[in-house]
Amino acid sequence: RQQKKVILECYRILHKEGSLCWQVGNYVENGEIIPLDILLFPIFSELGLKLRNRIVWHFGHGLHATKRFSGRYEVILWFTKSDHYTFNLDDVRVPQKYPNKKHFKGPNKGSLSGNPLGKNPTDIWEIPNVKSNHVEKTIHPAQFPVELIERLILSMTDANDWVFDPFMGVGTTAVAG
Repeated sequence: RQQKKVILECYRILHKEGSLCWQVGNYVENGEIIPLDILLFPIFSELGLKLRNRIVWHFGHGLHATKRFSGRYEVILWFTKSDHYTFNLDDVRVPQKYPNKKHFKGPNKGSLSGNPLGKNPTDIWEIPNVKSNHVEKTIHPAQFPVELIERLILSMTDANDWVFDPFMGVGTTAVAG
């Protein structure tokens, strides 16, 4: 119920060409996993929001499990209000696996085969989570790494755009912005 109220308010203030990102993990009850993104998706869908990506944030450390595989990911749902939205791919490109690879035949033979700025990141993001020995760690129990939020802000906003974080926590969004 509380999540729905916050989602509705975020939708209300979202610019018609804006993006809404919602990060969730899994809820575990009596050893059974309940994927929260699946439970919340209908709320976004009923509002007419368009799902652009289901980003898997993979990290190397977390709680250990003994009767199932240890969870090492959370999900970020990226929605837009319309088909006209900001996406700045060049601002978040990652290094090419083979940066000097060239076309070996055809009309582009000898020219670079990839974008010189790098490749498009996949929808699986390998970013360490903030745990006890992490340089960014504060007292917050569920702190996001700045790198995670920076990628979202860089790719989905332009200079002077507003960013709203309804769960500000320790201010990672303010630091990343």
